[in-house]
Amino acid sequence: MAIKTKKEQENDDAAESPPPDNITLGEGELLKRGAPGEKTDKLQQKLVEKGYLDQKDYDDCKPKCPFGPKTEKAVKAYQKANKLEITGKVDNKTLGKLQTPPKPKVKVAAKTSEADRASLLLGKK
Repeated sequence: MAIKTKKEQENDDAAESPPPDNITLGEGELLKRGAPGEKTDKLQQKLVEKGYLDQKDYDDCKPKCPFGPKTEKAVKAYQKANKLEITGKVDNKTLGKLQTPPKPKVKVAAKTSEADRASLLLGKK
């Protein structure tokens, strides 16, 4: 058995546990209308961050907003936009998609004509 440095152990521990702002659901667990608590609060924060829930609606009932009709509507909109089954309930599939960081946008260069390419190669541009 190899001895790990403190840094290596911290990296292993971080890889095993989800980031602190992520939500974890048990097997078959759902977040749905009426659900109170920390998981619902984190869900609402993520929906605000992604633009599906209005910040004002969230701020008006903090810190313990229940999973109400506005959250359900936001979840349905998110599910529709992300081609998920539209249930208004948050399962692990919806949650996984919601917690996946956005892919970085990459700029694609415009096509260069043969003449332009030749000029660039010859140092004429």
